[in-house]
Amino acid sequence: MLLRSLLTHTGYTAVLIAPTQLLIGNDLLFEIDSLCTALDVVFYVSPFLWREFSCCWNLVRVCVFGAAVFIINVLRLYLAAAMYSMGISVFWSHDIPAYLLWYVTVLLGLLSWSLVERQRNDNCGISYL
Repeated sequence: MLLRSLLTHTGYTAVLIAPTQLLIGNDLLFEIDSLCTALDVVFYVSPFLWREFSCCWNLVRVCVFGAAVFIINVLRLYLAAAMYSMGISVFWSHDIPAYLLWYVTVLLGLLSWSLVERQRNDNCGISYL
């Protein structure tokens, strides 16, 4: 598991108890479920990343976006586990970063789509007034 490797590499003792559970230190049980994967945000934003290119280029764009969200999410989970092991509450160590990741990613996806649509409409001569 990538998160366990990252935690042990940075000095935390992390033992994989089950496929979705890590024991950090002696008393902290950290469980990762399907909502922690941020896969839902990738599927929510993917239609807004689709452009008028070939299907192959669109799939590459969505895969690169998914890989970027994956990397950011692993870092978010690492920081959540590290902050929670230092005694910071779950609300501040897990929930707030999760909300930020979700809403900022959706907002950036919609903003990207909006800018492309506006540029397409400007090229067609459509007025916004």
